Amino acid sequence: WGEGELPLWCSQQRMWYFEELADGTSAFNIALGVRLSGPLNVRALEQTFSEIIRRHEILRTVFTAVNSEPVQMIQPPSRFKLPVADLSRLTHETSEREAARLAQEETLRLFDLGKGPLVRPTLLRLNDREHIIICTMHHIIGDGQSFEVVIVEMSQIYSSFSHGQPS
Repeated sequence: WGEGELPLWCSQQRMWYFEELADGTSAFNIALGVRLSGPLNVRALEQTFSEIIRRHEILRTVFTAVNSEPVQMIQPPSRFKLPVADLSRLTHETSEREAARLAQEETLRLFDLGKGPLVRPTLLRLNDREHIIICTMHHIIGDGQSFEVVIVEMSQIYSSFSHGQPS
């Protein structure tokens, strides 16, 4: 292996080969939606995602081929910019429908394993006190249990950042 190139786990290899054969598929997309009620500090939320991505190398990992063999390569940390879809000008009914449509669209959007990122959080702003976080990741970097770990960590880090404290 070259410097910075790491072998894949068996399950990662299978997914990588399926992706190659299918020329991209959403079959390995894992999506999570969380509805938030109350005031939201978007800047602290964005900092929270940056910190989690910095802490967990797998969230910065891409998968490519070197000499026809799949390898994983960890990318350096960088500042994360949280995409925000503002639906607050729509009626309640329309914003809920649009949120569902955007969530479905995001769940089906393909990942580029060689380019990344392989995790995509998006914030949907329904109004000043109602938000939905949609987070989609490729199964090659995690599973449902990974999401559980990230949710606990997000809550703790967001609380710290919201109160001007370090993570």
